[in-house]
Amino acid sequence: MQIIGLTGGIASGKSTVSTIFREDYKLPVIDADLLSREAVLPGSPGMLKIEAAFGREVLLPDGSLNRSRMGELICGDSAVRDRLNAILHPAIKELYHASLERLKRGGKPLVIYDCPLLIEAGQREEVDEVLLVVTDAQTRLKRIMERDGVDESLAKKKIEIQMPDEKKIALADTILYNNGTLADLKNSLDFYMKEKLKNACIMS
Repeated sequence: MQIIGLTGGIASGKSTVSTIFREDYKLPVIDADLLSREAVLPGSPGMLKIEAAFGREVLLPDGSLNRSRMGELICGDSAVRDRLNAILHPAIKELYHASLERLKRGGKPLVIYDCPLLIEAGQREEVDEVLLVVTDAQTRLKRIMERDGVDESLAKKKIEIQMPDEKKIALADTILYNNGTLADLKNSLDFYMKEKLKNACIMS
């Protein structure tokens, strides 16, 4: 089994690439965002650790994570972000391995691991290749402002708290630039698949 780690900064278009892999190429995708939600289900070990670390202010009345409040806390304090990641990353890694084992038993030759913090979480060695999606800063700002309904200042802050693209580029195997149209992105991805993954059985 070959594992491609798909990653990219906020509003880079990584999720669009993930959807193309899933829908156009019919490839199995392990989504770290979904795993992170599973890791903080009410009553889960991860959620209990978060409550112990940050108090009930980060919980909603039903016991689920108040993502809005948690987002405010981590956006303004790197120490808080590090504490949260110290809880989440091991839990997500465990769920990832469980998902991978199920796919291995199913005989899947190629798996996409869609993980926005693949490099930051120390999971670079968990995959065979890192595919990094990169988009210019102005496009990312515009996307965040439109998607999240925030001003430019907060949009910039959301980008700045992440690892710079320059550092990720140095650690990635392949860079997929997403500065054009959806058709351009699909063409680039098609070229990548044909050049890097020549085994026809994984394209079926």
